[in-house]
Amino acid sequence: MALIVACFVFGRRFNRTADRSWAMTSRAGGALFALALALSGGHDGPVILFIGVSIGWLVVSADILHAVRSLGRTTADSTVSIHLQKQANQGQGGFNVNH
Repeated sequence: MALIVACFVFGRRFNRTADRSWAMTSRAGGALFALALALSGGHDGPVILFIGVSIGWLVVSADILHAVRSLGRTTADSTVSIHLQKQANQGQGGFNVNH
């Protein structure tokens, strides 16, 4: 159940950040996993459940990777900006080498 919820939480997050395709993919993965869970009671249940769980994990893994990469870009940009601003305030124009 937590994997299904994670898919929909990522879908909501990506919807807020205007990543519409990622939001749709996350929600579709959660819905497919929920459907596989519901259909897993029959004769081919283990195979259907395996496919559903695999889809769920693939979607959540891709969502995490996308979220970390997009967060890393904004964090790295702001970190470099802060570092350059500190150097400018301290009057350092480059590397400080002590001989």
